[in-house]
Amino acid sequence: MTLKKFNDQKAVDAIRLAQIYAVSPFIFQGISAMYKLGIMKAMDDQCGDTGLDIDEITAKSGTDKFAVRLLLDMAVAADIVIESEDHRFILSKTGRYLASDPMTRVNFDFSADTCYAGMAHLTEALKTSKPAGLRELDTKHETVYQALSTLKEPAKSSWFNYDHFYSDCSFKSALDHIFKRLTPHSVYDIGGNTGKFATAVVTRKPDCHVTIIDLPQQCAMAEENISGQNLQDSIDTYPCDLMNPDLQFPCDADLWWMSQLVECFNFSDNLRILKKIHSSMKDDAVLVISSVFGDAQPNDIAKMVVESQSLYFAAIANGVSRFHHLRDFSRLTEDAGFKIMDTVKNTGLSTSMLFLKK
Repeated sequence: MTLKKFNDQKAVDAIRLAQIYAVSPFIFQGISAMYKLGIMKAMDDQCGDTGLDIDEITAKSGTDKFAVRLLLDMAVAADIVIESEDHRFILSKTGRYLASDPMTRVNFDFSADTCYAGMAHLTEALKTSKPAGLRELDTKHETVYQALSTLKEPAKSSWFNYDHFYSDCSFKSALDHIFKRLTPHSVYDIGGNTGKFATAVVTRKPDCHVTIIDLPQQCAMAEENISGQNLQDSIDTYPCDLMNPDLQFPCDADLWWMSQLVECFNFSDNLRILKKIHSSMKDDAVLVISSVFGDAQPNDIAKMVVESQSLYFAAIANGVSRFHHLRDFSRLTEDAGFKIMDTVKNTGLSTSMLFLKK
């Protein structure tokens, strides 16, 4: 990451950025309205540099002219839209990314549909170590993970789209690294969610058997997906609560896999889980942890996104966790009794992998 000093930033740039932050909720909701009202799509569908005038955008989006003008004025001021001298409008480069870039849209929808209302309770969450913002999505569960299968739309779809976007794009690279080093025949997928990694494993290596270890609600969703792909002979589930102090893991796997899971727990809970894995796994087995670490991002933009989204865990997910830092988490694995065999950074858009042995 870039090391910055106080005088690196000009005063005019500093005040501009400060004002952007101050009005960012208005800009964010304006962009959201442009999506929902079809204005963003109408402009994105327009190719070339000629742009559209107000009447054309109104007709293509089917939106009231007042609303179109109001949102366009905001978007022009925020460098999302460019207005020509003859009052025609085209998306700027930033606008194009907002309209068409898959990663940007996944992040935006997760922010808008799953997190926005709940993030207003961040201060309360930090004071109480409870996910105070979860009440905006669910009032029956203590963590978002217990509530995922019953979340209302669009919060549910946006959560899973976000989770799968970042995990799925890392699976091929992760499996390349795993099978380059190891030849597992039995895999425990801890926190296997809907079964996407398990499916990727048995598709890549049909003689491998995967057991998904996760909450009963997640295992039920995984079983439905597994059944739909006729993979019941290759994948099974082990429903449990990792927070249960009496939990006993099975102990036969060659490979233990944890993907995007350690950020769901604080350091003390991670240490307890890691120690339980350490005591359960065979002497020649390997634990591989794939996670998003704030200090292992490829550039400053990625770091900003990761460290910002880390607040979601405290405000909404469980009240006590975050995207950890690799240097800190590496020490934690050693405290749990593991030896780091290898560390592989940037296996996906933002993930790194730790290969661990007893």
